[in-house]
Amino acid sequence: MSDLDYLAESDEEFFEDFSGWEVTDKDLDEILIEARKSNDIRLRRLIKHVQYLRFLMPKLLELAEKTDDTNTFVVLSKAALKSTIKDRQS
Repeated sequence: MSDLDYLAESDEEFFEDFSGWEVTDKDLDEILIEARKSNDIRLRRLIKHVQYLRFLMPKLLELAEKTDDTNTFVVLSKAALKSTIKDRQS
């Protein structure tokens, strides 16, 4: 199988990856520890990138809500943020 084949995402893969499963903050911390132990720089940077986006998303959402509440970005961000908040409260 060529590299290009691995870039294609099937519907089955999409639904499997985004059907209720979410990487929690605890999961990210655990993966970051493993990346540091194995000296996996790319994975460590990826985890930090995700952590940064999670920090930034509520701030962007707040700015977007001030302008247009029907914006698709706002709607999707609200859903993602609500899911994250529920996980943190559990």
